[in-house]
Amino acid sequence: MYAARRLPLIDVQLSLASKKVEPDSDDEDDEGGVCYELTVDLVRLSETGKYIVAPQFAKQKDEQYWIVVGHEATGELVAMKRLNRLWKRSSVTLKFEWDDEWIEDAGLRAGDAIELQVYVVCDSFIGLNQQYGFCLLYTSP
Repeated sequence: MYAARRLPLIDVQLSLASKKVEPDSDDEDDEGGVCYELTVDLVRLSETGKYIVAPQFAKQKDEQYWIVVGHEATGELVAMKRLNRLWKRSSVTLKFEWDDEWIEDAGLRAGDAIELQVYVVCDSFIGLNQQYGFCLLYTSP
């Protein structure tokens, strides 16, 4: 029962902000664009502990998470960040920009909606991953 009470139950909230990136004066090919900042707020609702219960593991194992943003249709990994130990509350910010080649390969035009997914992946418990979707409106630079 002790191990079951410590299984991670996590509330996830997403907030997205965008800002205009000015072109680099040193690079003639750089047209600027839009930089997106996705903030992922995680709140642990279950009990916390210093280590997970893993009797078959040789050493004590920390609970860690990977926050991943991806585009399912093309299999593109957009952004990724690791989060060590989620005690009670944590916030992770992922920054990403669009690559022109990726936009062309996806067949997107200005005004199209881009569906992205956020994955919260626990490296210690199989099957307790979470997935959330959000859309961005693509505007050409």
